[in-house]
Amino acid sequence: MIDFIQVSKRFGAQEVLDKVSFRINAGEHVGVVGPNGAGKSTVFSLLTGEQSADGGDIVLPKNVRLGHLHQQLHAHAQDGSLLNYSCNAVPELKTITAEIHRLEHDLQTASGDDQTRRLERLGDLQHEFEHLGGYDMKARAEAAYEKKQCRCWLIN
Repeated sequence: MIDFIQVSKRFGAQEVLDKVSFRINAGEHVGVVGPNGAGKSTVFSLLTGEQSADGGDIVLPKNVRLGHLHQQLHAHAQDGSLLNYSCNAVPELKTITAEIHRLEHDLQTASGDDQTRRLERLGDLQHEFEHLGGYDMKARAEAAYEKKQCRCWLIN
């Protein structure tokens, strides 16, 4: 559950959010709509911690993972494509992939207890990779791109 409780945010003299409250329950899909300058991007920036509120409370569950696709891609995006940017949204997947490849290489010469330990670690990494969506990340990103459903939140 995400709670946004009496949150206020100002930029200079402009009050963008004035004691705004809402709740998003686990499993809910929420769309945020409104005219330019209404505070949509500010809400997302507050939820992701990119900005801090001037007042009120923002409560996120422990270990929550929020995925947010910015309106403007950063210049440091690897190849600049939306698809590549989306596929790299979970940085832990690169680390896990590198360790899986290293273990697979090391298993060629491992034996006995060492081999058993490495196989167990490999299984744990593959489970974590699956849990983080690594096996279907590219397919999901391609499907969203094809359907032009590029403004989204992923809440796990």
